[in-house]
Amino acid sequence: MIELSTSQDKHLLDVIYLLDCIPGERDLEVSFRLLIAKLGVVYPIVLPDNGRFAQPEHSQLFSNLYFLINEHNELSDDFQKCIYQIYFDLDDVEQGYCDWSVIQQDYEELLCAGRDYKQWIDFKAA
Repeated sequence: MIELSTSQDKHLLDVIYLLDCIPGERDLEVSFRLLIAKLGVVYPIVLPDNGRFAQPEHSQLFSNLYFLINEHNELSDDFQKCIYQIYFDLDDVEQGYCDWSVIQQDYEELLCAGRDYKQWIDFKAA
């Protein structure tokens, strides 16, 4: 847990590995929601590059999330929908069909999925 709580600078997949190492019965839904809560701390907003393209680190992040939910289809539909929506809207924004505000709105909805878990990753040592 100490390693997980200090994982702010770790790669997303490293954080998932840490979550996977926690002993006990696994709850993939909780793990993903903790991951999204952590994501909200690291990237509270996502800004476009050149007005309509995802910055490279955000593009990779969204691709990784998309890959993970395709690999683990037991996540709740609302959670999966948030990630799918971002992934598909990115293409529309990059093609010029809509502006970046759509992605920001999608991203805020995704961060809401982890809001109840933020207290578990955003605490200060006494």
